[in-house]
Amino acid sequence: MGSKIPGRPEIVKIAAIEVLITFMLAVMMLVFDITAVYSAVMGGLIAVLANLVCLLASNKYFPASAVHKMVRAFYQGEIYKLVTVAVLFAVIFKFVKPINVISLFSAFIIVIIINGFLPMIMAKESKKID
Repeated sequence: MGSKIPGRPEIVKIAAIEVLITFMLAVMMLVFDITAVYSAVMGGLIAVLANLVCLLASNKYFPASAVHKMVRAFYQGEIYKLVTVAVLFAVIFKFVKPINVISLFSAFIIVIIINGFLPMIMAKESKKID
């Protein structure tokens, strides 16, 4: 088993930014109604939890001498992420009534898209600091 990869503070920082964005989206949904607000919170949190599951599962091995283990962990992390998303959406659609589907999926998609850009933005910011 490889040693733990450094960078857990970055994972926590990314998750915190995603949660902040989720609640900012929820505040914007106040224009509509309370159903849109809690639907946006749930959609954003599904994305945050799924991303955390993926990041924690895929960042098990370091250094690069364990490349095959790193690749396997990455694929396992993606599978865990997909399962997490499917289960959480199923639970919400089964037990949460009423729900604003547009608000739910909008927040989910926005947080997922932002997750794709956050590491690049954070890398640029850390280079500016250095």
